[in-house]
Amino acid sequence: MKHFQLIPDSKLTNDKVDHLTQSLNQYKTPYQRYKDKEQNFFSYEIYMEKNKTSFNLTTNNGMAELAEKSLLSSFPNITVKAVDDPLNKIKPIAMKSMDYKSHYFLSVKVDRRTDWLVYLLETLSLMKKNEKCLVQILCVPLHLDWGVGVKEGYEGFKKGELPHKFHFNKKEVANLTAKGVAGVILGAHNTMVELMGFTPDKHDIFASDRASILTDGMLRAETQQKAKYGGYNVRINICIECEEKRNAILMRAIETAFNVFDGDNKLLPSKRNIKYFESMKKRKIGLLQSNYMSSLEVSRLMYLPGSTLQEKYGLERITMSETVIPAAVTKGGMLLGSNTYKGTETNIYMPVKNHDELCLPYCAIGGMGQGKTNGYGANKLVEAVRNGFGALIIDPAKKEVTEQITKVLKPEEYEIINIKELKPSFDWCEAKYSEDSKTIIQDTVLSFFEDTLEDTVQTERYLRAFVIAMRTTKMSELFKIMEDKKYLKDAIKRMPEGLHKITLEQYENEKDGMRMKIVRPIYNRLDMIMGDPFLNECFQGENELDFVKILCQKKAFVIDVSKMDGLTPKQINIIGNLLMTKINLAMQMRKKEDQLPFFVIIDEPHQFNRSATLWKSMAVESRKWRVSFTWLFHYWEQIHKDARLAIKNALPHYHLYPTSKETWKAFLEEVAPFNLEECMKLKRFHAINILRTGGENTVPFVANMALPPVERLKKETPVL
Repeated sequence: MKHFQLIPDSKLTNDKVDHLTQSLNQYKTPYQRYKDKEQNFFSYEIYMEKNKTSFNLTTNNGMAELAEKSLLSSFPNITVKAVDDPLNKIKPIAMKSMDYKSHYFLSVKVDRRTDWLVYLLETLSLMKKNEKCLVQILCVPLHLDWGVGVKEGYEGFKKGELPHKFHFNKKEVANLTAKGVAGVILGAHNTMVELMGFTPDKHDIFASDRASILTDGMLRAETQQKAKYGGYNVRINICIECEEKRNAILMRAIETAFNVFDGDNKLLPSKRNIKYFESMKKRKIGLLQSNYMSSLEVSRLMYLPGSTLQEKYGLERITMSETVIPAAVTKGGMLLGSNTYKGTETNIYMPVKNHDELCLPYCAIGGMGQGKTNGYGANKLVEAVRNGFGALIIDPAKKEVTEQITKVLKPEEYEIINIKELKPSFDWCEAKYSEDSKTIIQDTVLSFFEDTLEDTVQTERYLRAFVIAMRTTKMSELFKIMEDKKYLKDAIKRMPEGLHKITLEQYENEKDGMRMKIVRPIYNRLDMIMGDPFLNECFQGENELDFVKILCQKKAFVIDVSKMDGLTPKQINIIGNLLMTKINLAMQMRKKEDQLPFFVIIDEPHQFNRSATLWKSMAVESRKWRVSFTWLFHYWEQIHKDARLAIKNALPHYHLYPTSKETWKAFLEEVAPFNLEECMKLKRFHAINILRTGGENTVPFVANMALPPVERLKKETPVL
């Protein structure tokens, strides 16, 4: 025998369950049963226990494959999982069976709108800890001519006869005995009447039984059409494990659930000897009480619980739609997590062979504590190194990534850069790698001062001239040119003839008031730096942080710009802006042979909002330099609208963790077929992933994202 657990999904409906019972109606002749040494059957078994309720299907070996396929055809999104025999979980103290009250030509009600599980699962509300109940619906396919008996019974009923089904219980025996005695007396009475020359009256002893069936004046459609369906010999068994004094309460609750099937026929309980449990385990139907049901009737017993019942009773369920994952993301690369589809768990990777797709931007969006930094961010650093790439993260928070990296990577595989300790110089040393460094550094300096160049194209023109006059790449020299007249005069002498020299000569000849008007926007920014003790120390310092060297290494870099070190939000924002300009410059300065994929991860980008304009260009240009930017944030509005639009248009990879309803609404088109309700139920540490691989976006899929490196790699390392 094969045993399957059926795990329902949140979108489940029972609309196609008829197909299941029709597909499994595979009759075996006595010769086939003898030859194959097995009878075809299936047994639907509902095991009930507080927080452990399960729905199971058992079949003979020969039917197992067909049963599994038919289940997935009728319930496309459920998981069918091989398990041990569910009957091994229970040691019953009481048993009953549910049998037809009347002859099997009469059908029970088959109203599709009636979900009997609503009433059956109410039993769970009555159950205490360690109490167990099990309902077994054992079905054996019948020969195609089973309908002959149905038709004969129906035709007889129309003629006024009532085919009777005998029940071996005291009440039934008494009723039939009474009717038998009455028949003998009436027969004797009629004989006497005939001898006296009168015509005897007709007496129909079973007329009251027929009348009780025809409560609405006619037989129901399911009875009239019963013979056209396939047939099953059905045994419905109930067994209970509990204290003796609670047996009757639980048994009655289960029996009552079957009342919803009361139609032309109904199901009544019959007490069974506890020894019959062995036959239940063997899935043997026995010889007594044949309940010949149509496949339509059986289908109404085969319901699985919908989302309302799943939530109400905390049933094991699939809360998110399961989508088919592309093979490309299962063949290795940078580990993302694992995906479960139809009960099978598969590791999910970001493919690394196509560098164009690998170096697209990434967005990891989710609420606080969902696993973006410790999980996704730290893992990206580790997986980059493992795959022969480099990566850095700018961490403004609690140095959590530093703790992760130092515990799982070798010392030569990582470098921790603490901004508070290093006090990096305000420079753009990366420009020295270019023969045209003056031109390149102009745009970089302008991007740094961009948000303070209030109204003025004029200031921008002078700033370009100041940059051309610089001999170094340090910002402090820029200040010296503006402030020191002698240094300015010497700089002008060194400059070749042209517009920039003329601009500086004009600046030199301006009155102090006009000069101040020109450079005021620049001073406004420099004042933020020079007026801050820590930033001024960096401004005057000599500690170069060369990002060209960093971006050429196959290592993991963590740049801690942490509030834990006493840095203020203003300091973090300005330092972050400086780092972004240097990274943007460095990615263009790498030699072609050094342009292996490198990942730049920006955690909590709202703390570096001065860089938003720079991100607008970096999002769409970095891929061609084989540098990929990743933003880890809580919601879209944390990134400036223009930068947000640029990132979206770059067709990034998305990892969407549990977040707010407003954020999910912004992604409803991207995450289809997941709907808003499903998205809101996404579990912690899980994400809906939309990857661009093979030239197109994958169908969104849910992954249980990889554990933080410390937890994950500890588990992978054998204990010596």
